[in-house]
Amino acid sequence: MFKNLLDKGKCGLGFHQGQWIYQEPNQCQQLQVCERCAAESRRTEHSWGDWSYPTEDACDLVRRCDRCQERESQVAHDWGDWQYLVGNSCDQGQRCLRCDQWNDARQAAHEWDPWEYNPEYRSSIRACQRCGRQMGGFPHQIVGTGPAPVFGVEPGLDSIESRQAIMEALWDVEDNASSLEGPEVRAAAATAVSELNLLLAGWGEDQDPLETGRTWRFLGDAYFSQSGKEDQQALALAIEAYGQAEPFLEAAGDRLESAKWRFNLANSQRLVQRDGFFPYLEEAREGYQAVLPIFQAEMPQGVASVNNSLNTLEPMIQAQAMLLSAQEGIDQADQLAAALEAAGDDPEKLAAIQAEVERLEAEESGLLEQAYSLGLEVPDTEPETGIEPKLDSEAEPGLDSEPGSQSITDEGKQRIIEAAQAGAGDAALFSMLKEQYQAEIAAGRISPERQQLFDAIMAEAGDLVNTEAEELPEMMVRSSKAKDLLNRMSDAVARPDALTALEELQAGSQPGSRAAQLAELNERLFKYVISETSKAHSGEQEWQTLQALMPRYISSRNAIAELGEAGDAALDQAAYKLERENTRRLALDTRSYALREHLTLARPVWPAPASSQKPNSIFYSGGPEPLALLEEICGRQELTLLPLKVKGDPAAERWKQLREANIAVFDLSAYRRPMPLEEAAAVAAVGYELGIALALGRPVVVIANEGQAMPFDVDVEPLRLAEDGQDGQRLASAMDEALYGLQRGGADSSVDETLRYVRQEYAAHDMAYVRIALEQIDESAGADPLKVRDILSAALGYLGPEAPQIIYPTWPGDYPALYQRRCFHVTAFGPDWANETMALVRESCQLAGEPIEYIRGDQVLDPDIIRSIWDEICRASHVVVDLTGLNINAVLELGMAHALGRNILIITQDDRPDLYFRSIAKVRLHHYDLDDPAALQELLASFFE
Repeated sequence: MFKNLLDKGKCGLGFHQGQWIYQEPNQCQQLQVCERCAAESRRTEHSWGDWSYPTEDACDLVRRCDRCQERESQVAHDWGDWQYLVGNSCDQGQRCLRCDQWNDARQAAHEWDPWEYNPEYRSSIRACQRCGRQMGGFPHQIVGTGPAPVFGVEPGLDSIESRQAIMEALWDVEDNASSLEGPEVRAAAATAVSELNLLLAGWGEDQDPLETGRTWRFLGDAYFSQSGKEDQQALALAIEAYGQAEPFLEAAGDRLESAKWRFNLANSQRLVQRDGFFPYLEEAREGYQAVLPIFQAEMPQGVASVNNSLNTLEPMIQAQAMLLSAQEGIDQADQLAAALEAAGDDPEKLAAIQAEVERLEAEESGLLEQAYSLGLEVPDTEPETGIEPKLDSEAEPGLDSEPGSQSITDEGKQRIIEAAQAGAGDAALFSMLKEQYQAEIAAGRISPERQQLFDAIMAEAGDLVNTEAEELPEMMVRSSKAKDLLNRMSDAVARPDALTALEELQAGSQPGSRAAQLAELNERLFKYVISETSKAHSGEQEWQTLQALMPRYISSRNAIAELGEAGDAALDQAAYKLERENTRRLALDTRSYALREHLTLARPVWPAPASSQKPNSIFYSGGPEPLALLEEICGRQELTLLPLKVKGDPAAERWKQLREANIAVFDLSAYRRPMPLEEAAAVAAVGYELGIALALGRPVVVIANEGQAMPFDVDVEPLRLAEDGQDGQRLASAMDEALYGLQRGGADSSVDETLRYVRQEYAAHDMAYVRIALEQIDESAGADPLKVRDILSAALGYLGPEAPQIIYPTWPGDYPALYQRRCFHVTAFGPDWANETMALVRESCQLAGEPIEYIRGDQVLDPDIIRSIWDEICRASHVVVDLTGLNINAVLELGMAHALGRNILIITQDDRPDLYFRSIAKVRLHHYDLDDPAALQELLASFFE
């Protein structure tokens, strides 16, 4: 009985159990399904062959994965012995025995004369025979006016200056590293550890206790960085170094320095593990609690870090307490089992054992309640990820600087996000945001344009914090809104640039200026919002959202009017800044409201970590000519063009970009019929990503040539290139329409279908909180799609990796019926072979064990072809995709199906699938031949099982 609790506690602390299994025979993606909690984890585990040098006189090593044939390379020099670089210099280096290159490492190898006492320095002195450098017998003693002595730190510095130089070198590496746990940080920390130990070995007893304690604390910090938050030996050495610092800091009596020391010690204590447990969690909590009032009084900019640490630590303490209780229960149960065996038929002993069993069962019930509660609060297995591990990592200035000077960097943003994910209350989050916001304004780092956006978000957050929610549905909606506000604020403050103040301009915009264009674009959306407020809205959340949008439009209208008159360049620059900081976000929020009825759940084939749309991000897919126009527009209008070339898995990275993009631009100017496979691949890649964009509901701009025919799946009027010098202006106008227009929407809704699907899938879910959350969507909540979204977001958040994703597609979504199997056949319609294949697929559907209804796109009578195809993909239990010839309509529909996560079988007659585009290079393709119809039908039968 207690075993389940013990297992849940282990899972809560991140110790999952289960075998890692390869998902595909020729791929290296592994899946682990926890045997205890069913949580899914994924990783890539290659089976690398040996490293080898392809050429004799070069140092480039290569190896290949035996499973997926992925290639990896590195440079590995074969360094020779140390040798002197030049003449009388004592600097030595190493030369590669293969390529003859010198490495960057240097060492000094002096040839010292014997020591001789020098009365002038009251110390023994020795000199190097090679370079003449002199060295004194006392640490950091400066000898004469000749060459400086060799000590491993910069010569001429005293002990405190040397310590600061050592730490600043480490801090510089940390500031520029992509991860504080990366190898470059750990290597730099190891160097700092060595130099600090050398420095402390010669530390004078007459040194100030404060500086001595601070030096020991810095050594603890260096050990902490060296640990990478996982090396237990380094963490133990960090705690030992902090212990050395304690008596000196106590003797110094400096409250703030002692608080910094205590905070850093707690950061190390919380990560120490023994036999699967964290023995110092309580001590770490006491440390955080002790320093909190000191930081509040003397260093307010450090309060957020302490609160964040406390918030992430508390669930770990609860999980461990439950784990220990469960372990104790198991031990007691084992003892009772032994006692039962020894009791025989003695009724008194049996009665006593029965009473003890009942007591343990009552305790187990209480532990189960704790376990369910803990399931909502346990953080990731690395509780400090994204949180600055020590207060001195930025040195001076940084958290040691004056209050109000700290900038909201990416790390500051991450602290707030981590606090929210760890369960920090709305009031605490709002306080953190407000504190950072006021600091930015006081420091002059918030431009007037950006402040327009901030003020609106802060006002909405203030209303949210000050509104009490008594019923569970309201609490869940409130929590979801708080997270949404947090993301909006965090995205906005990620770049707290100090913009040049705009000149005070007179009212009125010049006709044809960007400000005038912006006023017109903004006004159209404002009219939409006004028209929506005049409708009879049954949803409270819908009404509140509209009421929040109204003052934002009034504010943006006033901000545009204040731009006034100036030289064209100055006025346009001011308008673009206002767009970047304010109006594009406002337009994005309005479009999101317009798509509210399209609420749909999907299980995309790519990873789907939490992300939000960025109002200034533009996605592009296509060739180089339109790209040049787009780059010029983005540069001028302060838009961010997401890169075409990505690292890692191209499909997953481009999916991530599409999720973050505000709008997407697709170049189909190379499309024609027919096309050889090599040319078709480039166009097909565009069509595939266009399908994903439509599934995500992204506004799209489609580019084509004059007179060019378009694929029937493209129902957006394309921008036609005329090559008359005006194409850039046309493209900019089309992008404005996408950024500030409402491409889709309408009266159709998928909210009821989504609720029906969720109740069907999760109404009897094992996790109580999922069931409770779904029960809150009553008839009144169901009439408000925004409230449904917030409650669903909270409910799905409890499911972890298995949870479907909320999307707002171009058209309302739908789902496969529970007891109806449907096969949608994605294929070209024109070629003769397509009809032969259709007959085989249809026959296989009829022969399946459970009959399957067959549908092909050209058989649907709906005049809106692409909408009807979308509906059929949504409702299909099976999707067969024929990529023969890389028909662009087929790959576009494949992109939709992949975004939804439907059950897909991909087939092709092409003999060269290696020519296909990169995003499907790792997708399994099944080759078939119409001369062997039995093989295809066998494949289809297996798929339809």
